[in-house]
Amino acid sequence: AGAPGVKVNVGSFTTMFHQGWRNFDVIDLAEWARPRGYSFNRVDVRAGMPFDDGVVDLVFTCHMLEHITYDEGARFLAECHRVMKPGATIRVLVPDAGVLLSAYTTATLGRFDELSPQSTGRTSQASKLWELLMGGGHLAIYDFTTLRQALEAAGFRDVARAPFRKSRSPVMQRETTDLYPSLSLIVEGTK
Repeated sequence: AGAPGVKVNVGSFTTMFHQGWRNFDVIDLAEWARPRGYSFNRVDVRAGMPFDDGVVDLVFTCHMLEHITYDEGARFLAECHRVMKPGATIRVLVPDAGVLLSAYTTATLGRFDELSPQSTGRTSQASKLWELLMGGGHLAIYDFTTLRQALEAAGFRDVARAPFRKSRSPVMQRETTDLYPSLSLIVEGTK
């Protein structure tokens, strides 16, 4: 059954969680989720989070934030803060612009080709970098400083990098799945 509480996976796509997690995506995945037993709701979080103030225990969002603009991201993070209980944890994963820029300078972006079919077809490092940072519907890019500032501006405290598959929340660590260990910037904050 998983740990009790209100737990939200925002931008779930098909990486949904059981154990009482509520999986949200702007794409209608109800037909995919239902036979697999997932709790799924089609929600466009750019219009707000469907919760009262201070009721959510955990928010997990993996490779969603880069698909909305910086302003939409700021409003989304503020909404997360609004709906979360004091002491609740948010975990955010995004492509790490610092990792990608480092790979660009060492001409090793090809190691990420499996993550982006468009990148695979590009022959130059610059075109691979563009596909990885801005392709696939990405509207924003983040490094640690940018993401930390966005979370702090939304009101989160104790904002810090988090290791792959390790969380300050035992429930988050046990019940969620991080993706793309070589590419992801993982940051957690507390309300």
